[in-house]
Amino acid sequence: MSIKALGPSSSPLAAFGTQLRRSREARRMTQAQLGVHVGCTGSYVSYVERAERMPQARFARDTDAALETGRRNAGTHVVAHPALRADRRIS
Repeated sequence: MSIKALGPSSSPLAAFGTQLRRSREARRMTQAQLGVHVGCTGSYVSYVERAERMPQARFARDTDAALETGRRNAGTHVVAHPALRADRRIS
């Protein structure tokens, strides 16, 4: 499997995807395993990690919990960024 290299500074989606991948790999989880924990497919996790899909707020909160990233306000890093405004995503 090839891993698409993302420049986290290239976009908010790329930054989110890069951090998601790092957190998932630190927990030694596959994309499919994370998908099971958060109620989506491994393919969807892959799309988000590669910045090819806009993560929903629920996905961000659920991945924070599944990966035990310890964010006090889970998912706010996604919702707060102007490029990821609520009117541009489906919750």
